Amino acid sequence: MRRLLASEETAGWLVAVLVMMTGVALWEGGVFPKPGENSSLLPDLVLSSGTIPSGGSVYQSVVKQGLTRQQAYRIDRALGKVFRLSSTQPGDLYEIFRSTMGYFVELRYWPNNLGYFSIKPSSGDQMVVVKEELPLREELVGVKGTIQSSLWEAMVDQGVPPETIYRFTEVFAWKIDFLTEPRRGDEYKMIWVRKSGTGVKQQGEVLCAQYKGRETGEVFAFRLKDEYYDEAGRSLRSEFLRAPLNYRRISSGFSNRRYHPVLRYYRPHHGIDYAAAYGTPAVSVGNGRVIAIGWDGGLGKAVRVRHQNGYVSIYGHLSRFSDKIHVGSSIQQGQLVGYVGSSGLSTGPHLHFGFEKDGRMMNFLSIKLKPAKKTVDPQDEREFAQIKREGYAILSQMFRTSEEPKEVPAFQQLASSIPATKQTPSQ
Repeated sequence: MRRLLASEETAGWLVAVLVMMTGVALWEGGVFPKPGENSSLLPDLVLSSGTIPSGGSVYQSVVKQGLTRQQAYRIDRALGKVFRLSSTQPGDLYEIFRSTMGYFVELRYWPNNLGYFSIKPSSGDQMVVVKEELPLREELVGVKGTIQSSLWEAMVDQGVPPETIYRFTEVFAWKIDFLTEPRRGDEYKMIWVRKSGTGVKQQGEVLCAQYKGRETGEVFAFRLKDEYYDEAGRSLRSEFLRAPLNYRRISSGFSNRRYHPVLRYYRPHHGIDYAAAYGTPAVSVGNGRVIAIGWDGGLGKAVRVRHQNGYVSIYGHLSRFSDKIHVGSSIQQGQLVGYVGSSGLSTGPHLHFGFEKDGRMMNFLSIKLKPAKKTVDPQDEREFAQIKREGYAILSQMFRTSEEPKEVPAFQQLASSIPATKQTPSQ
């Protein structure tokens, strides 16, 4: 084995030399893969490593490790073309490989433990960047449960990750209001993707799900090409969302005669008041175009969105608006309009949501939402039929009792529908 010369500038260099000479894995914590584990590591290289400090940057960190400011600038410029530098976080790992003569050979920057960016010198004083991703094992995981108090508590008690619970509610967002409609004894089943690798466990998309409730009836969801369909192949999306935000409770309903707590007299309340924490995001219930944004009398800061077929939705008492919208801009279902506040004639933070049809105010809670017209494309019908058969088989056969999430067989069609992992933020 070639003799390596170690600089005494950092203990990290000495550790790297010991690793190469003895073959002993001296990698602390086991969170990240060992240096050089996924690429060829030449024996005449010396490694120094560290983490980005609070308020620091890749540029500052590599300069402190001995690279010239010119090298650091070129690294920063090259990395910035493929990675959003503002996404750098304290604790991000970096590794600098140099020759025994001190020449810079490679920088590896790990924005997470799913992969790294390799930056190497190229001709003409340029730097070349390659994104290296580590393989993740993908598996299907399932859970079955019964609601006693709320869906959230039931799933959390079973060990279902919060992000997966949120995805489950998103799947049925057009069919079920999980804050008002669940009842004790309602049942649910779900299959989702879990991806794991060295020191990481990542929850993926819901592939199929079922909810059976007293108020909701039985609803199925099967995933096909980033869309969810019921058992008949109809999209679960409706023309409008069931609610414009995640709320605590409905503090005041639609009424033609309500005692106003600020004005202290009776007057119509043509809208729904959703009590929610200050700053809770409020979203558009449907696709449309912004027709008004600003101060709107007693509604305070408000947004109005015009939808198809003469519908207009109104979002009042906001604390601030989304900086992505303005009068005349198009808006998508679920897109942010603003944040809950208490502007205007209001006694506390809540969202006043109004809904009108051809200029006449309507009770949004009593409207029967029209399902989206989208159905499974004819060319995808065979694939969907296979997904549905496999989904039914898993949901009916694999779950006999409520228990913690467990791995289920990777049925061929369901497994093939697992989406690719998005591992690092990019520009």
